[in-house]
Amino acid sequence: MPDAKRNAAIYYIEDGFDPKKGLNGRRIAGQSFLKGFFDHADVDEFIALSTNNKRLEAFKKIAKDHGASKPVKGVLCSAPQPLQELGAMFISMPNYQKQAWQRLHFGMESYSLCGLTHTISSAASMDGIYSLRASPQAEWDAIICTSRAVHAAMQYLFEAADDFLSHRFGTVPPRPQLPVVPLGVHAKDFSRKPEIRHSFRQEMGWTEDDIVVSTVARLSPYSKFDPLPLFISLQHAQKALGSQKRLHMVACGYYAETHSKKCLRMVPQL
Repeated sequence: MPDAKRNAAIYYIEDGFDPKKGLNGRRIAGQSFLKGFFDHADVDEFIALSTNNKRLEAFKKIAKDHGASKPVKGVLCSAPQPLQELGAMFISMPNYQKQAWQRLHFGMESYSLCGLTHTISSAASMDGIYSLRASPQAEWDAIICTSRAVHAAMQYLFEAADDFLSHRFGTVPPRPQLPVVPLGVHAKDFSRKPEIRHSFRQEMGWTEDDIVVSTVARLSPYSKFDPLPLFISLQHAQKALGSQKRLHMVACGYYAETHSKKCLRMVPQL
């Protein structure tokens, strides 16, 4: 029987897991994570933590629709006592200072907190790192970094916060762990459907030999998706391929606002 301490409560807010709230990377990643967790987690039950019963019921429905065979339990943030039986709480954001203060009621050693990076350069995210360092977080907590570049950025933000805190108070607590775990995908969602592939290529005028590169992102060049590095890479790739194969790019997402739409619509053909 799996050890309950190896289980983790999933802090469920639709904004982190439901692409219907707006197609962006963190919601796609959150949805894929839940599917993988339901399929592969070695636990006796799936546990959701949220702010109200409506959200807990939504989590249960996601588990049911996915075909999860294990029991699903809902825990309200206003009554989080069952979390003491678990090993961790997973929060799909790096700034979990609120959850750290709530945990303090039960003791900092009662369970671990594990966050996840997505946006790291917004003012709110950077301010949140300082707030986290000033909260009762501990060295048995963690923030998952989705790449080495993200890890380096998080280290820089921690150092900036710690420089001030050590100057102000003379000492700082140990930092949370920063493991690097690249984002994965739920492979079943990307199974090949030859008939749809063939139909779409015909509609777009692409041959079977043409190569199509697709991106999924918020179409905001200044904050989320700067297409220039990808364009440069595709340009070099096309030169290497010569005239034997053609490259095409499909950007999937939504415009953050009219300025981003104007910028991207003005991109010339390569």
